Amino acid sequence: MLKIAHHIVVGAALFALCGLYGGAAWAQDEAISWETVRPDDDADVTPDSPLVESPKVHYHLEKVVIHGNRKTLRSVILRYLQIHPGDLFSAEDTTLEESKYRMLASGLFSAVSFELKKGSARGYVVLEIKVRERNTIVVRDLTVGMTRIAPHWDDVVPYGSIGVEERSFLGSGIQVGGTVAASKDQSAYRIYWRDDHFLDSKFGLHVQGQYAEAQEYFGNHYLPGPDEETTFGTYEVLDYRRAGLRLGTGYNLLSDYFFWFDLRFENILAEEPQTVEGTRYQTLVDDEPVAIGYLQPDDSVLSSFLFGFTRDTTNHPVLPYDGSVTRFSVELSHPLFASDYDFVKFQLSHTTYFPFGKRGQSISVGGQAGLISGNAPFFDQFFVGDYSAFVPDRQLGLNFSNLHPQILDTDISDMWYEDMALSLNTEWSRPIYRGSGFVYGINTFVRFGVYGLASTQHVDGKDIPVDLTGDFGLRIDTNVGIFSFSFASVLQLIPPIRKETTQ
Repeated sequence: MLKIAHHIVVGAALFALCGLYGGAAWAQDEAISWETVRPDDDADVTPDSPLVESPKVHYHLEKVVIHGNRKTLRSVILRYLQIHPGDLFSAEDTTLEESKYRMLASGLFSAVSFELKKGSARGYVVLEIKVRERNTIVVRDLTVGMTRIAPHWDDVVPYGSIGVEERSFLGSGIQVGGTVAASKDQSAYRIYWRDDHFLDSKFGLHVQGQYAEAQEYFGNHYLPGPDEETTFGTYEVLDYRRAGLRLGTGYNLLSDYFFWFDLRFENILAEEPQTVEGTRYQTLVDDEPVAIGYLQPDDSVLSSFLFGFTRDTTNHPVLPYDGSVTRFSVELSHPLFASDYDFVKFQLSHTTYFPFGKRGQSISVGGQAGLISGNAPFFDQFFVGDYSAFVPDRQLGLNFSNLHPQILDTDISDMWYEDMALSLNTEWSRPIYRGSGFVYGINTFVRFGVYGLASTQHVDGKDIPVDLTGDFGLRIDTNVGIFSFSFASVLQLIPPIRKETTQ
C-alpha cells in the first residue's frame, strides 16, 4: 500500500505543476423565441402584482410539446431539459438555452429550436420544442493506410479499421456498436453497450468486450537501405493475445460534468520473446540488446480500477467553435487487485475554442499530459503515434507500423512506448459549407503542435526528446458519420519509399 501511495503522490505532484483548466460560456446560436409571451397577456396588471414588483418577469412552465421526433423517444428529449412542468423561471434565465445545447451536444439532432407560447392561464407558458433528427447509425474509427514492417521491408502491408455504432437503439438513447481493426498477422475486435442515463436517471452504465491477436516489433525505428539487410538483425517480433472485459458506471452532474468509474480485466498471453522481469530489455539478439516494452512472460492478468471526469461546454458535438472540454483519468493496477502488473497512470487533456470572424470560425488551443509510475504493459504506455500525425494511430491497441518519421533531429527517434508524455497544439478551423442533406457541414482546418515523450529508462539528459507535428485538410460531418480528409491521411496511403544507398 505504501507503493500505491508513492505512485499517487508522485503523479499528483507532477500534475499540480502542469495542470490545465479552462471554461467558456455556451455559444448563442439562436435565441429562444419569447415573442408570443408578454407579461400583460390575457390579464390586467395591478401595482400590487408580484410580477410587476419583481425585477424579473417569471413564468410557470405548464407543459412541454415536442415536434419532429420520429425516432427519438419523448423521455430521451425530456432528460436534457433542466426545467420541468410546474417549475418557475424568468426570461433572463439561461436554463432553457443550456438545455438546448445539451440536446445538440447529444449528437442525436442536427437542429433544435425552442419557442414559448401562452399557457391556459396568466403567468403560465407552454414550451414548444422542434427537433431535426440526425441518422443514428454511423461509421466510426475509419482508418486505411499502407506501410512496411521489419524485417520484410520489400513487402507493402495494408492496414485499417472500421466501426459501426447505433447511437440511439430503438430511440432510447442507448449506444451499441462494434469495431474491427486488422493488418498483416494481427486483428482486434470490440463490442460495447452504453447508457449514460440508465432508467432515465443521472447514472450511466456501460460494458465493453475486446479481443486481439497482435504483434509488436522492437528494435530501431527507421527504414534501412538495401545494403543494410544482412546486418540489420536487431528486430524482434513479439506475438501476444489479449482478451478483456470492461464494466463501468457514470454520473451526470449538472449539465457539463460527467464522472465515471470502471473495472478492467484482461488476460494476456505472450509468446517468445519474453522480457526480463522488471526491465525493458530482451536478451541479446546478434550480440545487441533489443529494447522492448514491459510485459510479463507467458500468461498474465491485468486488472485495474479507473476513475475520471469530463467537463464539456462545447457548442457542437462534431464541429465545435466555442466552449471547452477537459478530461482527466487515473488508472490503478496492483497485485492486491489480483493483477500481475503494478502501476498508476494519469492522463489530463484540455482544449479551449475561441470563436472569431465568420460564424463557426475558431482557433483552438489545447494540451495533453500523461504520467505512468510503475510497470505498465507496453500497450498501455504513451505511444508516439498518439501524438504525431506522421505515425499511424493505434486502433483497438494495435500498432500498424514500426517506422518513426521525425522532423527534428532529437532523441525522439529513440522514443516509442514511454512513461511520460506532454503535447501542446493549436488549430484554426473555418466552415466552408453548411447544409441539411447528406452532408451537414464541412470545415477546413490547419493544425500545428509540439510533443515530447520520455521515460526514466530512455532519457540520458543529452537531448530533449521532442518533435513537431501538424496536419491540414477537411473535416466532414455527414449523415453516416464524421470523416477527415487531410494531408496526414493521404500520406498514410503511400507506403514508405525505400531509398537506395551507395557505398
